[in-house]
Amino acid sequence: MDKNSKKLFFCLLISFLCISGIEAQEKVSENEHHNTRHAVAIVLSHSNVSKGIQNGKTKWQSFPSWGINYNYSINQKWLIGWHNDIIVEDFVVHNSNSSDEDQDVLERSYPIATLAVVTFKPLKYLGILLGAGGEFAHQGNFAMVRLGLEAPYHLPKKLEAFVSLTYDYKINAYNTWNIGFGFAKLF
Repeated sequence: MDKNSKKLFFCLLISFLCISGIEAQEKVSENEHHNTRHAVAIVLSHSNVSKGIQNGKTKWQSFPSWGINYNYSINQKWLIGWHNDIIVEDFVVHNSNSSDEDQDVLERSYPIATLAVVTFKPLKYLGILLGAGGEFAHQGNFAMVRLGLEAPYHLPKKLEAFVSLTYDYKINAYNTWNIGFGFAKLF
């Protein structure tokens, strides 16, 4: 064997060993995640309101929010859960569903949303969420419905990172788009 053939053989051997190791790690990681039923997640997100009011003018506003979610895995495709969010700011919005001018403006102070959620996973790295619950603040409470997408990525040690995009329809109130990033512990 000449010198170049030895180098090529060595590179192919190293590549083969690396690929085999990666495949074995993925199989262990998948089995580790499939044996879990519970997941607790912390989510950092931004809640976006299209009809926020600032200095008397209507404008798109984004507010920081935190979430704590619990999900129970029924099987590999279906999860049920309890999702909780808090927008950590006071704000004023137009009531997009009001026909009464006196109720056209809503003040919200650190509203907390809590929802029962069902998640369907048509693909390994995609979940479709549908939930119902309420938003609570001392100025008033609203029933709400949530529709969304989550894209989880499995990490070692039964951890999961994910991004989420959800739309909250608040009945007789305002609506929000939420964009978040979170980490979950599976057990």
